[in-house]
Amino acid sequence: MAVNLFRGVRFFARALRLRFQLTPIDRRSPFNGVLSDQGFRELNLDKSIFSDLLKLYESNPGKNLYFSADDYQTVDNLFLDVAPQVKSYLGERAYLDGMMWVVTDAIQGSKRGASNWHTDNVGNRVRLFLCIKGDGTQPTLIVPTKRRIPDFKEWMTNTLLETIRWMGFKFKKKFSNVVEMRHKTGSAFLWDSQLFHRAGHETGRSDRIILSIEFSVPEKHKIAKGPIGTKEHLEFSFDNQLLESNAFSSILDRDRLKPDGASLVYTENVL
Repeated sequence: MAVNLFRGVRFFARALRLRFQLTPIDRRSPFNGVLSDQGFRELNLDKSIFSDLLKLYESNPGKNLYFSADDYQTVDNLFLDVAPQVKSYLGERAYLDGMMWVVTDAIQGSKRGASNWHTDNVGNRVRLFLCIKGDGTQPTLIVPTKRRIPDFKEWMTNTLLETIRWMGFKFKKKFSNVVEMRHKTGSAFLWDSQLFHRAGHETGRSDRIILSIEFSVPEKHKIAKGPIGTKEHLEFSFDNQLLESNAFSSILDRDRLKPDGASLVYTENVL
């Protein structure tokens, strides 16, 4: 990427605007549960979830997800553990935004923008990374903090550092307090993308397949507009029967459900 000072200035201006618009919304979050201390946690989920998800991926690789009635138990087991933690952290206003497969190989992955330090610039947003194939050599690197909302000094430091990336420079500085979320087959990491983070693809020795699941407060979607909400790549569909799962249905925003025969599509609410 060529050096572009204008892109950096434009990014900083947007980040500053979002800081003042999104922080009041984030301050209403309870920040309880397993993420309350450092903003991330490795979860111990039923291993059958991962084998079932691998079969699902292999049946339709790289495409938007579809959960049939046969996937009821998998979905129920997954959200039985995860949904309460999301609500405990972000509050009852939080809902599922969507899911997508993230597939990276050791060579191409290192060329992605996510390999440079950044935040997602959407305030507090919870992501779940379920690794269905991986050897731990392509971790997600994070800088934990005790503050769930960074103070202005910390925010300014991180934003100025990220501005370097938007200008076209690589930024993979080694921080002393970095934690590696090592994605091995069967690992599950729940984390807040407000944390300063980057993808450690450059050390990868094999392909990695992750199911990325995102959760946020819908009030933010029209403000941030960018990488938050149920964008097309996060859309998925499922059999109506899965609504009988209390764990799954509790985290769904009913305004984003679109009937499609015997199925429902979870898509962006355009109202």
